[in-house]
Amino acid sequence: MVQSGVAENFSIDEHGCLRFRNRICVPNDSKLKELILQEAHDSPFALHPGGTKMYQDLRELYWWPSIKRDIVEFVVKCLTCQRVKAEYQVPTGLLQPIKIPEWK
Repeated sequence: MVQSGVAENFSIDEHGCLRFRNRICVPNDSKLKELILQEAHDSPFALHPGGTKMYQDLRELYWWPSIKRDIVEFVVKCLTCQRVKAEYQVPTGLLQPIKIPEWK
């Protein structure tokens, strides 16, 4: 379909690799996808990025259906990310009464 021009946005590069909008199409192979996700997430230069950062980095190079869902599921399974995840709320404590002003 690509060679006949029926499939839009798809092309085949000089190395015979199928591309979608100039991104490499990853076949439906769970081991290959897992390898790509591990390399993008666990490498010493990546330092466990979150789901959004990892998606933005990978979508420039790769494409497969449900890439965003696969990235989110991968990051959720990472125990290091879950332990280090910053808490954005101030810890709650006992309520303190507000001082009543004496003057206006």
